[in-house]
Amino acid sequence: MEAAVRGDVTLLKQAMLHDPLVGAVCNPEEVWQMTDEMLVAQASWLPQYKSQIPTAAQRLAQAVKDGTRVKLRSDYQGAARVHTKTVQEMARDRQAARDNASAADKGKMTKTSTAAVGGGGQVTKRKRG
Repeated sequence: MEAAVRGDVTLLKQAMLHDPLVGAVCNPEEVWQMTDEMLVAQASWLPQYKSQIPTAAQRLAQAVKDGTRVKLRSDYQGAARVHTKTVQEMARDRQAARDNASAADKGKMTKTSTAAVGGGGQVTKRKRG
């Protein structure tokens, strides 16, 4: 918010870099370029950055001229685009999921009935006592 109030591009870049989703998939150089691209593309909506937008455009043009512009990875789709399993895929992988859950249950807080392993059963909490 402070970046927007002050119209400070450096603070804006730092804020974008600290966003967990951006930081998880972009390195700092990609974040800097993405910020410049956003400033140029959305200039009419960002009057507080008016004095710095021409400089952002110059940085982008210079990077193209020098051949130093960050190249997008064509083989990368981002974490948000990971395949989501269908109901049929989850049913097919049910036993592997149960085995994984059992391995993670270090406190032995859950138990499954033999019917649950075969299909359709419930996982119930074991009472402490």
